[in-house]
Amino acid sequence: IAEEVRMELSRLGLKSLDDLIGRADLLKQRDNIISKTSGLDLSSSLLTVELPMHPPPELPKRHIQMDQFSDDEILNDTELLQAIENGTSVERTYDIVNTDRAVLGRVAGAIAKKWGDNGFPGEIKLNLKGSGGQSS
Repeated sequence: IAEEVRMELSRLGLKSLDDLIGRADLLKQRDNIISKTSGLDLSSSLLTVELPMHPPPELPKRHIQMDQFSDDEILNDTELLQAIENGTSVERTYDIVNTDRAVLGRVAGAIAKKWGDNGFPGEIKLNLKGSGGQSS
């Protein structure tokens, strides 16, 4: 996808996606209108307004500490690793916060690597207390 985006940006004479901001002149309404959109008038959204050319403001860089909770904490648990290896059961509880965005991805990968499509015969119960998500 990234390569296609770069090619399309190049075709439009642009260097980055930031260069697209405010470029309504690059939009047009489709000619092949279907019945459910026939009453839709996008002309006001497609208007271009002459504005003084100023470089876009430099937005402050947000530095968010990602994944404060790491799968390493789980994958360093000897009993849990033995459960994955032997197909047995284990239960653990961990605290997470909303910046923990990719919790358990590597744990699932470790299980899949060992057991593949055969299915994991044991049970790994990981209780996560808190909120994992996309906000900061």
